[in-house]
Amino acid sequence: MNKTRTLLAALSVSLLASTSAFAGDVRIMWYSDGVEGDVIQDILNRFMKDNPDIHVTLDNVAYKVIQEQLPIQLEAGQGPDIAR
Repeated sequence: MNKTRTLLAALSVSLLASTSAFAGDVRIMWYSDGVEGDVIQDILNRFMKDNPDIHVTLDNVAYKVIQEQLPIQLEAGQGPDIAR
C-alpha cells in the first residue's frame, strides 16, 4: 500500500512538474480501482493550494469509459491533457 501511494505521488509530481511552468487548466482522465482516486485527488488538492494559478480537473472514470471515450475525445480535440 505504501509503495502504491509513493508511486502515485511520484507519478503525480512528475506529470504536474511540466504544468508548473504555466498558469491555466489541466484535465486528467484517471481510471482507478480502490483508493487511488482519493490519493491522487488529495495530491492534486495540495498541488493546487501551492500553485493557485493552475487548476487541475480529475475525471475519475471507469476503465470502460476510457476505452470507449478517450479515442473519440482525442480525435475531436477535446481529450484530457493526461490519461491513465
